[in-house]
Amino acid sequence: MMNDFIFDLDGTLTDARQYIDPEFEEFLHEFTGKHLCYICTGSDYPKVEEQLGKELTDKFDTVFACSGNHHISKGKEIYKSQWHLNGEQEWFLLSELKNINYPWKTGNHLEKRIGTANLSIPGRNATLEDREVFTSWDTRHKARIQLAEKFNKIYPQLEAVIGGETGLDITPHGKSKAQILEEFKKDSHIHFFGDKIIPGGNDYQLGTAVDKLKNGKSYNVENWQETYSILKSQF
Repeated sequence: MMNDFIFDLDGTLTDARQYIDPEFEEFLHEFTGKHLCYICTGSDYPKVEEQLGKELTDKFDTVFACSGNHHISKGKEIYKSQWHLNGEQEWFLLSELKNINYPWKTGNHLEKRIGTANLSIPGRNATLEDREVFTSWDTRHKARIQLAEKFNKIYPQLEAVIGGETGLDITPHGKSKAQILEEFKKDSHIHFFGDKIIPGGNDYQLGTAVDKLKNGKSYNVENWQETYSILKSQF
């Protein structure tokens, strides 16, 4: 029976918000020709094409963008959620952001995506160096975890989880990445690679759901290099 491979993007196939490594890209062109491969990311579809390139992106059977709320296959839209943050929820997030005592905020913090939203504490104008500074700061201060817990308590119908290096991914409850498993056959052999298969991470629900399958296995990787190493050595 064929294996199905599902991959997160940032931290799994690429460094966060960076282009794919050329050697790994060449390997994936060959790998996607031999296996059924999918992407499931909190990012929107244009970012997937930007980081992987259109040619490689089209080698994946389906891209489940925006945490599985936007499905694209070979460049054609298959499904698009209509959910979006309301004004009260947006106001709450931006108000809480002002109260976070992080001194190097760069602007452009809240991004509304298809069926989801993303709040970046340092902002999308942050440079790679800025992002590294924030990652180190947040490891000590746990600002994202604390904000997610507060948001989830106030809005139980929604769910905020840690996404990428700087942000929170927000979706309706039950519309996390795990929803994509409805698109797979029950007897599929599924392998899922993600870098946030930890409680509160945006890969956690999909990873744990895959592990509960009869023929499923998740891989919590440190970076794209570990993904590359596992694929080369095991498949």
